[in-house]
Amino acid sequence: MMTEGIYRRSGSSSAVVKLLEAFRRDAWATQITRNVYSEHDVATVLRRFLRDLPESLFPANIHDRLCLASGNKLKPFKIDLTDTK
Repeated sequence: MMTEGIYRRSGSSSAVVKLLEAFRRDAWATQITRNVYSEHDVATVLRRFLRDLPESLFPANIHDRLCLASGNKLKPFKIDLTDTK
């Protein structure tokens, strides 16, 4: 089953709160089943997790290179993420 635009619709507030609490208690033991949580609930939790990180997932100094790499559809493209100048 495919759902289009899972990040466009927010999950249920009560389900998102319940899932966030479960992850905070024990993320490894948290069970995510389709009959309890929708894909929108899970996507909202992931979006909130990434937003609340203390530091950016990708450092600002590689932002331009990541944007360039993500837009290149014509041929394989490699970027050097170790160069942090």
